Amino acid sequence: LSVLKVSSNTIFPKTLIGPAKISLFQDGKESPLFFEGNQYTLMCEAFANSIINDLAPPISLTDSMNNMKVIDGVIESNQQQQMIQL
Repeated sequence: LSVLKVSSNTIFPKTLIGPAKISLFQDGKESPLFFEGNQYTLMCEAFANSIINDLAPPISLTDSMNNMKVIDGVIESNQQQQMIQL
């Protein structure tokens, strides 16, 4: 069983500059993942690069839709104060 834990300042940041912390819990062990930089700037630069260089978008429509399912699940889990199955 693998579980992702996202810090609340990552989902609803006061500022998007600085590290975002996401932890992967797998087999009882935590593996923290950190992402540096302004998240919106990084997304815009990657998207612009795909247009300028005629490349596929860095994130597919399917990935985007699955990401929204996860975000909706995080909100639902918080409201119910329990883990939910996605």
